[in-house]
Amino acid sequence: MLGSVYTKTLRDLRKGFIGWTIGTVALVGFVVVLWPTIRDMDMSVLDEYPAELRELFSFDAINTGPGYLNSQLFTSMLPIMFIIYGVGAGARLLAREEDAGTLDVLLSTPLSRTRLMVDKAAAAATGLLGLGLVVFVSTWAMAAPAEMGVSARYTAGASLAMVLLGLLYGAIAYSVTAATGKRSVAIAISVSLAVAGYVFYLMAALVDALESWNWITPFHHALGVGPAIDASAGIPLGYLWLAIATVMVVALVRPIFHRRDLGL
Repeated sequence: MLGSVYTKTLRDLRKGFIGWTIGTVALVGFVVVLWPTIRDMDMSVLDEYPAELRELFSFDAINTGPGYLNSQLFTSMLPIMFIIYGVGAGARLLAREEDAGTLDVLLSTPLSRTRLMVDKAAAAATGLLGLGLVVFVSTWAMAAPAEMGVSARYTAGASLAMVLLGLLYGAIAYSVTAATGKRSVAIAISVSLAVAGYVFYLMAALVDALESWNWITPFHHALGVGPAIDASAGIPLGYLWLAIATVMVVALVRPIFHRRDLGL
């Protein structure tokens, strides 16, 4: 069966993963290095921001280690990075095989379409989990010497939120590719949904009429509880919602992929 599709896909992803690892560690290091400067700053200027915005980005706690990391990493830059990684991996897993003409070779073996989908999706999920582990280890290791007052549980919860966001939007890109065979369409749809979801998440925090609808956005479940602030409360139920939604997105497209004419 040409070896394991899962392990082969992991090998295909490894070069990109190395680059993402280096970039992630560099980003975490840059943010941590700036911590002493932010800690000692006069934060009265933030009083001019709306209270809802200060709460959304943890500005009121920015001179504490958890609040600083939450505002500078876990509700801003890292969600974008994980979504980009997830969408990029999800969009190309099947499309690259189709474009290279190797999909027919894979499916001419006893390998079923379902097994192909599962193995490819599992490889992408492994990459995102690995990137989440990089965030966890680098943040925890760098924050300790900087005396930021963070714990392993703290960084684990925040890192998990990033992984879940990447998984969901990566699953959307993966499913659109499986249904259409078009990588560009998959990227356009998943990125558009991510941008729309984030904008709605921000607007719902500022507009009372939208607040009751904020639960529909993945960002509310991943970031709304402040992933790196209330670590003592345990894993939020919203994280489970994100995991279930990810599985459902891939499961719903399986019949479409089975019926789609792949030109074999």
